[in-house]
Amino acid sequence: ETLQDAQSSPISKLFAGELARLVRGDGGGTEMKREPFWLLDVAIAADGIRTVEDAISITLGMTGDVEGDPSQLNAARQYLHVTPPVLVVSMKKTLYGAGSLEKASKQVEYSDTLNFNRNWLPPDGYGFGGDSGVGVPDYRLVSVVVHYGEEAVEGHFSAFVNRGDGQWYNCDDRLIAKYTHTQVESHAGALLLFYVDANRTTVDITPPPREAGPC
Repeated sequence: ETLQDAQSSPISKLFAGELARLVRGDGGGTEMKREPFWLLDVAIAADGIRTVEDAISITLGMTGDVEGDPSQLNAARQYLHVTPPVLVVSMKKTLYGAGSLEKASKQVEYSDTLNFNRNWLPPDGYGFGGDSGVGVPDYRLVSVVVHYGEEAVEGHFSAFVNRGDGQWYNCDDRLIAKYTHTQVESHAGALLLFYVDANRTTVDITPPPREAGPC
């Protein structure tokens, strides 16, 4: 499935991005292999992961503090070729233990803005953004889904939502309560982080026209 196919629905126009790998082609040249994503699943278990930015870097296959020569292909290295208007980062807190699922207790730091690393983008000459024409995103945190409980398969979920003026609310089954950004950013149960690209004030979610069928 191509990104064009993936973006055929209004939901995908908001949430669909594209990951890319650089691989050696049959003719000896370098080719880009692309695949769409709706959730950016990031691993958090490694010892070196402290922040959500660390988790994204490790998930994309970055190693060390400085990127190496992009001409040296690395099969594990991925790039954010197309960044979505709404980026959803899913932190993998469910681990496979001794014959059962376990919930990782590790807390990953995040803030109201995503410190976007330009090394997450493809090297110069391989393009960025597909045909969208957008620049480097300015992602702002607008919502956090959290999980309460120590078990991976049990517990309770709620969501923190930013009203838009910096005021946060916790939306639970039975009540809605005000929270500070400090309370939100220090919550140990964060599972999903929702970021909106502040550089894109409008998104056209109009579905493409349907092809005319046979008469």
